[in-house]
Amino acid sequence: MVAYGTRYLATATTLLLATAAAAAPADIERCARMPSDEARIDCLEDAVRRLSGAPAGPPAAAHERATAPPRPAAAAVPAATPGVPATVAPAPGPPPPEANAASKLDTLGAEQVARRREKDDDGEAERLAAEVVDFEFVGRNKLKVTLENGQVWVQNRSDRPNLYPRLRNLEGFPVEMWRTSQGSYRMYVPEANRIIRIERLR
Repeated sequence: MVAYGTRYLATATTLLLATAAAAAPADIERCARMPSDEARIDCLEDAVRRLSGAPAGPPAAAHERATAPPRPAAAAVPAATPGVPATVAPAPGPPPPEANAASKLDTLGAEQVARRREKDDDGEAERLAAEVVDFEFVGRNKLKVTLENGQVWVQNRSDRPNLYPRLRNLEGFPVEMWRTSQGSYRMYVPEANRIIRIERLR
């Protein structure tokens, strides 16, 4: 590689000396005294440049020109359309809040309020008057009644009131019945002044 570079520089020196034949003898003599082939080539190129009227300046060395990396290509920029202003895409902003956020807050816990209102309205439910034509006590003194329309109802087993002492001597008595908002049934017995939970048998 070194021998090849030396031959290249020698050939380039010979060519430049032939090209600079018309140069001033003083320039040729000065360039011939340069310490290296590269310096002599640069000197002769400068002399030729001055004779041709080009501005003088230190040219790049031959080995620098041969090994210089290629310049990166410039990024392509789209040409603007004449008469059309350039538009810039807006930066993405934060996502908008949910439109129904307020309504969700308004309904939070509404089912509990509704159940409480239904529970409070149990006493205001429509009460139906009925007449007990027959009754007995079953289990642990739980009232079982037969209404004038043939329906049979019995006091819920978990219900506590014991009506036996107040009703044992009666043959029949009026009652009021209604359905609660939870789906269960109540019976008010005026003769005992008690409300009991009941369920229908038939």
